[in-house]
Amino acid sequence: MITLTHWINGKRTPSLYTETLPVYQPTTATAYATCPRGCAGDVDTAVAAASAAQPAWMALSATERGQWLNRLADAIERNAEAFVQCESRNTGKPLALVRQIEIPRAIANFRFFAATGLQSLDQAFHQEAGLNYTLHAPLGVVAVISP
Repeated sequence: MITLTHWINGKRTPSLYTETLPVYQPTTATAYATCPRGCAGDVDTAVAAASAAQPAWMALSATERGQWLNRLADAIERNAEAFVQCESRNTGKPLALVRQIEIPRAIANFRFFAATGLQSLDQAFHQEAGLNYTLHAPLGVVAVISP
């Protein structure tokens, strides 16, 4: 049985809430892992860690941030088969589908955003009444519940 934890501030972090949830393999209906249920305090801890890290990340150039995203893509590529096995077990999707679509798409997404960050999406429009412009700026730290 695999015991999962939160990943906060670059390290495995136990939940402040002690309850765990089983993680089931859909194809066999058997639990193969447990994960922390999590609580608002865990979110607060993660947001505080991300907020503390944000100035250093923002200080990096777009090229440097892109290089980090490409390094993540490289790491997924190097370990693709391990990701395939985990994703298939977690979702019940066939290995071939995960191997041919899911993992390559994850790699492509990191590479896409690494390149997109180098492009300026700001826009300026001249109108009779003046100049209208749009600047794209990061929102900052957000908490998201995702699959």
